[in-house]
Amino acid sequence: MGWFKKKTKIPPKVINDESIVNDYINERDYLHLASFVTSGKDYYAREKARKALIAAGADAVPAIALEMESARHAWRGGVTDLALALLSIGDPKGVPVLKSLLDDGSFDATAGLSGDVKKFIGQYPDLQPPTPTATCLLCQNSFPLNETELYGDSLGREWRLCKSCWPKRSEWLSKISKEERFLRPYAYRTGGWSGLAK
Repeated sequence: MGWFKKKTKIPPKVINDESIVNDYINERDYLHLASFVTSGKDYYAREKARKALIAAGADAVPAIALEMESARHAWRGGVTDLALALLSIGDPKGVPVLKSLLDDGSFDATAGLSGDVKKFIGQYPDLQPPTPTATCLLCQNSFPLNETELYGDSLGREWRLCKSCWPKRSEWLSKISKEERFLRPYAYRTGGWSGLAK
């Protein structure tokens, strides 16, 4: 019986969220760590990934910014966690993405975060991208994007109304015929109708 060696059993590696995060930390894979934070998976693993990004400092900022841009309309909690990580790191390379998400209204639901973001980006006015604007469908005035409401969209073009015209939308719609209800937004999209505010 001594002519063969007994093989020792190697225990299988347990793969769970925390072990995945540990692998990303060891590999310094900041993009996957940032995407794990926005994934909505296990809270403790997400928190560990967020803390690892903060510990990485300025090296992780480009990956965090890229993930925040791509996850802009995904789970808001993850984007908020990444914004808090950027604020903790304090690197000015995060200003453009924070400013664009602030203008988009992404931080409005989180108490205090929009104020902290405004204070942080206010320290770097030369790094801020221009505020996006939108033209109101009814009054034809230009407003910052976060001061308008989305009325509809088609063919890649959004129709927006300013906050003062928003309550008038049903009144305006009831005055026009069914054909014009189709033609006016179509003409607005193509730029062929000049009398929208009538």
